[in-house]
Amino acid sequence: MTSPPRMPRVVFLGHSAALSGAELYLAGMLARTEAIDPLVVLTEDGPLVRRLESTGVEIDVVRLDEDAAGVGGHASLARLARSVGGLAPTVARLRARLQAAQADVVYTNSAKAHVLGLPVARSLGLPAVMHVHERLDAATYSAANRTLLRTASLTATRLIANSAWTRDGLPSRARGRAVALPCPTDVPPVAPALPATRPGELSLALVGRLTAWKGQDVALRALAALRRTRPDLCLSLHLYGASLFESDADHVERLHGLIAAEGLAERVHLHGHVDDVVARLAQHDAVLHTSVRPEPFGQVIVEAMAQGRPVVVTDAGGAAEIVTDGRDGLRVPPGDVGMLAATIVRLADDPALRTRLGAAAHERATDFSYAEVLPRWEAVLLEAAGGTGPRTASSASRS
Repeated sequence: MTSPPRMPRVVFLGHSAALSGAELYLAGMLARTEAIDPLVVLTEDGPLVRRLESTGVEIDVVRLDEDAAGVGGHASLARLARSVGGLAPTVARLRARLQAAQADVVYTNSAKAHVLGLPVARSLGLPAVMHVHERLDAATYSAANRTLLRTASLTATRLIANSAWTRDGLPSRARGRAVALPCPTDVPPVAPALPATRPGELSLALVGRLTAWKGQDVALRALAALRRTRPDLCLSLHLYGASLFESDADHVERLHGLIAAEGLAERVHLHGHVDDVVARLAQHDAVLHTSVRPEPFGQVIVEAMAQGRPVVVTDAGGAAEIVTDGRDGLRVPPGDVGMLAATIVRLADDPALRTRLGAAAHERATDFSYAEVLPRWEAVLLEAAGGTGPRTASSASRS
């Protein structure tokens, strides 16, 4: 009897064990793939470890040396240089782990993983896939780290970007080896029905970290304007999310100040962090995305569309690639309070428009389903490993 062909051994490197966007992406893919033999190596323990273990994924923790552990996106060149100079022990442990795992491909899933893992993989002669979740020329990175990451991208065998906008931020020499793959979501066969609200009534949701660039204040100002110009409308805004860093504190204080100054206390509800985001989205008439700077993708947008909710998104970055204005959602310029207010009025006054946009949004969301995205993702890994390319059917869940 012929034994089944050996699946390629892919070692996934990441530095964070939090359940954030890039980590949830990886957990979702690994819970479903049957095309590869995965090992996840993280540099810290945390909730992601338990999530992966629950789906049967092999996982290991190789801790960073103390100097490297504190380097973030805005690290200074001097701090970065000092940390790189002390990385030898970490590099040695990663190298030994990749050799022991008999890796066929190394996949890096975060900024620190790119900087550490790509050189180690290439030094061992292993193909490496770099998954870029943030545009590498973005201001979120310090100048030193932008240079470091863009240099690292030139060494990757293949690259995955979460949108064409993110891919376009790669160095030109790396762009030809990159593919734009969206983040997937679960899409129910039938979307939950929209609430039976009347014209003039509208319940809005806005999901995201409470930080200035997410633009919650833009939504509040739009509601405040409508409170003055359209007092007949019955509007409510539900904010889901919390601040994560001390730098967010001023923004949260401004939000509370706006709510008080504009008399919005009865219309605006702050729910804090919630785990059941998708279930919350389905409770509302429409979902807002108000980021004032371009986002690499927009996971909440596709999750809302999968629930058949009309979405209003800022016309920039990866979000603009998801929504076709007037067909499966509505787009407004970033930070434009007046246009956002006018768009909210359109949705509030026209339940038929909400129904039409919601149905088209659900249909569009199928382009972001695991059945569509997973085989394309696997194809990149198989190609890097010298495999055969995409499968024709989606994989069953490991769980």
